[in-house]
Amino acid sequence: MRNVSIRSAALTAVALLSFGATASAAFTRPAVTATSFRGDEVENVSIETRDRQTMHGTLTVPSSRSLVPASLLVHGPGGSRKDLEKLGERLVEQGFAVLTLDLRGHGDSISDDFDWGQCGDEKAQMNLWALALKDLEAAADFLSNDKRIHSTSLAVVG
Repeated sequence: MRNVSIRSAALTAVALLSFGATASAAFTRPAVTATSFRGDEVENVSIETRDRQTMHGTLTVPSSRSLVPASLLVHGPGGSRKDLEKLGERLVEQGFAVLTLDLRGHGDSISDDFDWGQCGDEKAQMNLWALALKDLEAAADFLSNDKRIHSTSLAVVG
């Protein structure tokens, strides 16, 4: 049941963003890198997809004694997680954990294999954007495995 709701959230985002594929995730969680004025934990994270692409993101978890719902914020084609900072701050203030990430080929997730800025034509951009579902599913898995997050309360915004 839990995996179904995570998959449904990822597929809903896919419908909104108009692309398709499948994936799963492996990830590493570095130590907390900053703390906001409210005591929220802010972490720079790396998330690896099943096809071994690494995405970089920021996870902010509000200080709470109970499990919190989470929001996965997804930027548009050619964007980056920095585009979502203000929305993320508002959601954290409302008690949501927020993961903003740079999809493959964007922001800090640019690699030798994937770089949105180097896509020479619309077909290359569509091919790269189609891989975003793998990134979203890996990010959803990442959130569902965080012990601070209510694993069945995941919203995908993008």
